Amino acid sequence: MTPSLKAKLAAGRLTICLVWEVVRTDGVTVRLTDHDADVTADGEAWLAAPGIKRSAIELVEGLTPANLDIEGVLSEEGISTADWLAGRYSRAAVRVGIADWQDAVEPIEWLLSGLMGNLRRDRLTFRAQLNGIARLLDRGTAEVTSPSCRARLGDARCGVAMAAYTYSGTVTAVTSRREFAASGLDVLASGWLTYGVVNWLTGSNAGREMEVKRHVGGALELYLPMPGELIAGDTFSVTAGCDLAHSTCAEKFGNIPNFRGEPVIPGTDLLTESASVRGSA
Repeated sequence: MTPSLKAKLAAGRLTICLVWEVVRTDGVTVRLTDHDADVTADGEAWLAAPGIKRSAIELVEGLTPANLDIEGVLSEEGISTADWLAGRYSRAAVRVGIADWQDAVEPIEWLLSGLMGNLRRDRLTFRAQLNGIARLLDRGTAEVTSPSCRARLGDARCGVAMAAYTYSGTVTAVTSRREFAASGLDVLASGWLTYGVVNWLTGSNAGREMEVKRHVGGALELYLPMPGELIAGDTFSVTAGCDLAHSTCAEKFGNIPNFRGEPVIPGTDLLTESASVRGSA
């Protein structure tokens, strides 16, 4: 902490405010403050977001995880509903610090940093938990066996070249922000795109993605509604889907050497199975 800021705190100065720096998963940085007006601090502009509430900040030494619960109001100027629904705040990097709103060059004293998790949203508000970096140490380092694949289709462990499984479509009819029909998809077998991902190329949702819940002929249903309206003429790309089953890996993608599951290992269902008597012929 700088000597000047330390002196201000010791003197009980009332010009101290809290600032939040959020780096979204798309690389955009959002800077907010709980002051009742916009602030310039440490050479940066911080947008007033007085609706933000937080739990107490407790700083501890050692590796004890530091957590902070936050909630606020969704707004186009700060954290927007569209960006929230697009997943751009899931595991976004956050720093929380204190600044002097009357001193534009005073360095910010950063108190806590971490990742946003446990995201929840009501109609106009959001809630999230800021998990300190030490929280990552609570996670297991070894994978747990599972009958389904633990890789994501197309990632480095899966190894499937997605260019051969990516298709283009154009919206022809809209039922809702979740359901629509498109040209270019009816040549694919129904279900081929289920669990795939739609990437919007044009329209109000351009640049956003959403997983496919159901594919029947030329119609798609998404898991969640898109933030923007869908209209005829919107274009997109969509990938084939994978349900992570051993049979799908073999029959649909021919990728068994890279399958990351253990389908033949007995699970808890076998351990809990009741004894039975088999008759003899």
